Amino acid sequence: MQRRVTMLFTLDTLEYLAKGGRIGKAALWASGLLSIKPIMEIPTTTGAIEPLERVRTREKSLTRLLEIMETKTFKNGPVHVIIDHANVPNEAYEFKKRLSSCFDCAEIYVNDWPLVAAVHCGPGAMGISFYTGE
Repeated sequence: MQRRVTMLFTLDTLEYLAKGGRIGKAALWASGLLSIKPIMEIPTTTGAIEPLERVRTREKSLTRLLEIMETKTFKNGPVHVIIDHANVPNEAYEFKKRLSSCFDCAEIYVNDWPLVAAVHCGPGAMGISFYTGE
């Protein structure tokens, strides 16, 4: 099962990565100036966070998560989804409506982001974990 799961997420700000020493102050400044919202993946084979893309607004980052999800599921039957969020429950439930209108969801859950991840990623982080098939 683990090999079939894809985990994607986007951050609302890089401030908390900078506070934790994971990125430099120059990168933080530039991302804030340009409103950069990174999209990351955690491959289940390695468990290491890998940057996928950078987009310029929150709305574009959420739209891009859905586009990436579509390429990874190939409309290959019903999809099982978990939406994780860091202190943005209303936005997560709106995202759930959007996601369920685009995909045939066998199940879809909304969860609070695990605390350890929320501390490093900051409020507003939103992620999706999904797989297709039975």
